[in-house]
Amino acid sequence: MMRSELLLAVTLLHVLATADASDFANPLCGLNCNSPDPWIQRVGNATHSSYYWLYTSMPLMMRTASTLAGLHNAPPVAVWNGSSPTGFWAPELHYWPSPHDAWFIYVVFNASRIQVLQSSSGSPAGPFEDRGLIANAGNGSGNAIDPNVLHHPS
Repeated sequence: MMRSELLLAVTLLHVLATADASDFANPLCGLNCNSPDPWIQRVGNATHSSYYWLYTSMPLMMRTASTLAGLHNAPPVAVWNGSSPTGFWAPELHYWPSPHDAWFIYVVFNASRIQVLQSSSGSPAGPFEDRGLIANAGNGSGNAIDPNVLHHPS
């Protein structure tokens, strides 16, 4: 973990332990920030990297910055504007190597389906295209919330 990431994590823990809930300001987006189910992906190496922050929203929004602190002032950009009566929850950004060599977002759709989106630009910043459902818990009575994916190299 980089020193700045560790410092941010310790600061967040201190703020959460000492602040009244009504005083809490999310260091990534300020007071009254509505950004549930966050996902932050660092892309790059030690000399050049970017952070991509996705969160539950409709349309699906992403912020991008070269530092974690920079996400606070980064403008949110819509990366996908699908249709869902209950919104999109718990988005995750993942890179799949060969044979795909592409960026994907996995997001819960209508509380019971996992939707796959693929970057049409080859960039983690999108834009993203709908690639369909990979899981459907049935007629809406199921629950497919907060999925995660695992890439096994073999």
